[in-house]
Amino acid sequence: MKLLKLVIIALFTLGIVGNANAQDENNPSAVGFGVNVIDLSDYPGSTQNWNFLGSLSRVSYDKYLEKGFTLQSAVTVNNLTKDGVNGDPMEKALYWSADLSVKYDLNNLVGETTQWFDPYVFIGGSYVNVGDASEGMLNLGTGFNTWFTENIGLNTQLSYRKGFSDEVAEHWQPSLGLVYRFGGK
Repeated sequence: MKLLKLVIIALFTLGIVGNANAQDENNPSAVGFGVNVIDLSDYPGSTQNWNFLGSLSRVSYDKYLEKGFTLQSAVTVNNLTKDGVNGDPMEKALYWSADLSVKYDLNNLVGETTQWFDPYVFIGGSYVNVGDASEGMLNLGTGFNTWFTENIGLNTQLSYRKGFSDEVAEHWQPSLGLVYRFGGK
């Protein structure tokens, strides 16, 4: 519930403040710090299935390539304590992942919608470790950045992770964090 209140306050704030442009050749790099949730259910939405670590649990670095494409690397950590069926307790397991994704800025496709809202889609891969199990996984997702100033914004992202074997269960990973872009000319 606190996370939802934070998102609502942030969205209200960004409707009032600042202009900025999307990450591009003028601001080619960005770092992000935030939190993530692991949801083992079939469809995201119910918070009763969320596995949440109450501290900084996601760090990312983005590098703009060209024509709306950005390369993102990220590392996440979490504790799994709830299953995906009905939020029942499960044996506690440490979760961590290293991700590499290619993002595409949708403003490049439809034209600049606003100067403070940057929606994107992404595809990539992850190496995921849960307890004693590990596996390479395919990531698909969407997200958006909302910019408070030219360099500081809020990132919201939803990722679906699909494995190639049965070592690690398919899961959803919503994340929320602050992003800082730099390297401008």
